[in-house]
Amino acid sequence: MPDQWHPLVRTHPYLNRKALYLSPSHMAGIGDLSFEDSEAEVARLQDWAARPEFVYKHKWHKGDVVIWDNTSVMHRRDAFPTEQRRFMKRTGFHLPEDLGVPF
Repeated sequence: MPDQWHPLVRTHPYLNRKALYLSPSHMAGIGDLSFEDSEAEVARLQDWAARPEFVYKHKWHKGDVVIWDNTSVMHRRDAFPTEQRRFMKRTGFHLPEDLGVPF
């Protein structure tokens, strides 16, 4: 897959809020920064974004539903216990062309 450019900070098209658009495991670099400087800056931003005041950690209970905006949050999940069933549905939407990526 060819490299793609996208902004590091995006503004939500409806909420007008800024968010980091950061995916450390998928990034090759930041603009014209050297590989080493890019790695250092990504690590600094990732550390900042993972501060406790910015993190939501869900404690699952039967019947829970969690929804997030994929364009504005960094997210991951911890492993599910093998003895527990998991049912997941994913949905998406298309923005009008004038509000589409990159925003």
